[in-house]
Amino acid sequence: MLPFVIEMRLTLHSPSGGVFPAIAEKVGRIPLDVLNKDPRLLENSIEVTHIETGCLIVDVLVTNSDGEISLKMICLVKCLMEYCGAFHILLDNNISEMKISGYYYQPWNYVDKKGI
Repeated sequence: MLPFVIEMRLTLHSPSGGVFPAIAEKVGRIPLDVLNKDPRLLENSIEVTHIETGCLIVDVLVTNSDGEISLKMICLVKCLMEYCGAFHILLDNNISEMKISGYYYQPWNYVDKKGI
């Protein structure tokens, strides 16, 4: 039997002006080897394989089918925000709340409908 492995892409964005790009930039500088040793990610069988800044895009491998994918993605976002110091950036800019929205999908299963 082949091991369970699923490729996922998490895309996040925020209408929070200049603050979210600063957070995304810091997330992009997190060393993947350090991030992938985080106990929360290990417990959820998540391995980050690539991070793109801007509209924050995070590619991951999920290697265990236990649990909901949505809960695994929430765990990943919390971990990313902690590692990049997002809460300090918000405090430094006198921002008490930042709305982040996003989605996750399997990139190999995505169809860009603009070209159809």
